[in-house]
Amino acid sequence: GSASSSSAGYIKVCVRARPFNELEIEQGRHKSPCIRMRGPSELVITNPSTQDEKSMSFDRVYDYQDSASDPAATQQLLMDELGTELKDSVLEGYHAAVIAYGQTGTGKTYIISGQSDPPERRGLTPRIAEAIFADIQRLKQDKVEA
Repeated sequence: GSASSSSAGYIKVCVRARPFNELEIEQGRHKSPCIRMRGPSELVITNPSTQDEKSMSFDRVYDYQDSASDPAATQQLLMDELGTELKDSVLEGYHAAVIAYGQTGTGKTYIISGQSDPPERRGLTPRIAEAIFADIQRLKQDKVEA
């Protein structure tokens, strides 16, 4: 849903899985991942020793690879699904925050800041900031024309 005056204080909890890095691939970890997505809001964690599974639900889970039900979670997809909602809340006068949590090397900085080059690797912060200023310009232009 979108944030509006009726949803002040709204919190959304999302999880994004990152792809395996070179070391993990060399070690063969990619052959038996301990997490997998089950639908758009469920994450399944498998204990590698016992094969016991634990299922967890979130507002949204994002995978690094395409699945039958969802495309891979690119930076643009995260902007479309999360960043635009945050930007709209800010323009409506609400506070907005993204909190990235996880171990070292899990992709927090990549999601938040990304890389400046190539442009498709930019993170949420530069994308949201750019969208806010673009909307402000558009609103100014609409006001001048009115």
